Amino acid sequence: MQGKFIGREAEKEVLEKALQQKLHIFEEATKTKKHIFLSMITTFGLVQNEHKLGLVDQELTLDHLFT
Repeated sequence: MQGKFIGREAEKEVLEKALQQKLHIFEEATKTKKHIFLSMITTFGLVQNEHKLGLVDQELTLDHLFT
């Protein structure tokens, strides 16, 4: 099996498209007309960049959950 290297920018684009696809699949499966809010629960938070700003509506860290 041969591994394939993709750059970090390409990897971010692939992950962004995967999240968009998951949102679309959820909308189609539930037939909802309401807005879907994408929330991320992480240990240390997300990096503030254009990928995060475009997709993620809410971010929760361990500090939010255990304080």
